Amino acid sequence: MSKPKRLSGFREFVRSNPAVKEQDSFDVDLDQLYVVPGWNKRVRNASLEEYIDRWAAVFKAGRHVPPLHVYWDGDKFIIVDGHCRLEGAMRARAHGAAIRRLRVMRFEGNDVARIHFMVRSSEGRPMSLFERGMSAGCLVAMGVSVSEIATEWNCSETTIESALLLDRAPRAVQEMLKQDLVATEVVLDHLREHRDAAAQTLQDLLDRAKGQGHARVTAKVAGTHKLGKRITNQIRETFAAFPAVLSDGLSDLPGDPTLVDEAREYTLPIKGSLLKALLEIASEVNKNTGAVNGSITTDSE
Repeated sequence: MSKPKRLSGFREFVRSNPAVKEQDSFDVDLDQLYVVPGWNKRVRNASLEEYIDRWAAVFKAGRHVPPLHVYWDGDKFIIVDGHCRLEGAMRARAHGAAIRRLRVMRFEGNDVARIHFMVRSSEGRPMSLFERGMSAGCLVAMGVSVSEIATEWNCSETTIESALLLDRAPRAVQEMLKQDLVATEVVLDHLREHRDAAAQTLQDLLDRAKGQGHARVTAKVAGTHKLGKRITNQIRETFAAFPAVLSDGLSDLPGDPTLVDEAREYTLPIKGSLLKALLEIASEVNKNTGAVNGSITTDSE
């Protein structure tokens, strides 16, 4: 195949392709589409490879593919969004598919706008929190505030702060995320509690989990199982009933925890409904007895 002609400008491209208008989508030779190394923050793993293979199958079958978004960089088109589609087309062509050109749309905007667009348009395979964190890290380095990023991505500032925490995590922790060895929520818990020591605490947790036959540390395996709203509300309602129980003619029982004598044994009469509620809570918590450690978090949202 002959090398595509090097163009001196986008207007020359338009002049050499009379059917193209600057506002339209148009076809571009595969070999005139370029990817900036490191621009796309997708983590290269088995899941991504499968996703690209699915695009390759779409191309080989001749089915419709949405246009890629590109910007003009003097003599070539740079991919803003559509890296997986481009790679899928390349794979399909390598396996004999007659693919020479791809439909693209010209993107107008600076680097900040391009990153926002890349993250927002990843609906086919949503970016993980870690992948979004790497993108957010680039934006923060450009001077974009957490508040602005949250607004552009239609999420909370807390979500962005969590994503940035993963972006700033030790490399060993990031490798665990890339290999999908530890669930994101478990990583976040350890980063918040152990900071720079999280790499070691997570590795210890992973080693113990593997010793118990687990290939991956999930929240349940780690013992940080999140209780649902039903049981969380039940915990609140049950413990809210204790002050009334203590004041119900039981003057010898202190209602203030600072007045409790830890060396003394107290007898507490309890209604059957309250006892049942406590036992149900205990049953829910005990579902985590097979965990590597045993902490429980509640859904307070």
